[in-house]
Amino acid sequence: CVVVVVMILTTMFVLGKTVTVHQEPVAGVKMELPDRILNYSGVEGSVSPLEIETLGKDTEFERKVYYSLDGKTTFWLSIVLSGKDRTSIHPPEACLRGQGWDLESHTEVLFIPMSRPHPYRLPVRKLAATESDDLARGRSKRQLLYLYWFVGKDLVTPTKNTMTFRESWDRVFYGKSHRWAYVTLAAVMQPGQDQQTLQKMEAFLQAAVPEFQLVAPQES
Repeated sequence: CVVVVVMILTTMFVLGKTVTVHQEPVAGVKMELPDRILNYSGVEGSVSPLEIETLGKDTEFERKVYYSLDGKTTFWLSIVLSGKDRTSIHPPEACLRGQGWDLESHTEVLFIPMSRPHPYRLPVRKLAATESDDLARGRSKRQLLYLYWFVGKDLVTPTKNTMTFRESWDRVFYGKSHRWAYVTLAAVMQPGQDQQTLQKMEAFLQAAVPEFQLVAPQES
């Protein structure tokens, strides 16, 4: 039974990459982040030359760095929206390691309660990491909390495999390829501040997500 399922999934994946499909312009996000969220003020974030060079030419970026009014908290909020080239959408582990972060082996999915536009739970994957020796350069090592999820035209998931399955399904059975968004929220902190920071991140997302995400799952 498992072998049959694997064969079906493999076939869908291969066909999804080879059949002729129509590129749908519809996205599940709005590529415009607000200048202010709660007591945080946002400024434009940068896109690295490496991202521009390696990701698809039709990839879109929207990024802002948000600073709390008291200057104690900084959040990095980012949306990467794919075009025809799906290399734009990928899990962040490899990138974070390349930036000098040592990732914890354990990850978990959190469900953040949302109230707008209706009550639902937003599923996000949480990564935690510590600065490497090279990045810290002799000072006290900081910690990183990283939340991310993927948004399609009518689906929200914290799992890359779910996104890939849905993408292949739409390609094979409907002949369509939809744009997917990869949303991330990151915060850097001193050791021991992870729980307090996570609470702030959840409150931040409760206010921010309804401003740019057009998909709000219906829960039974």
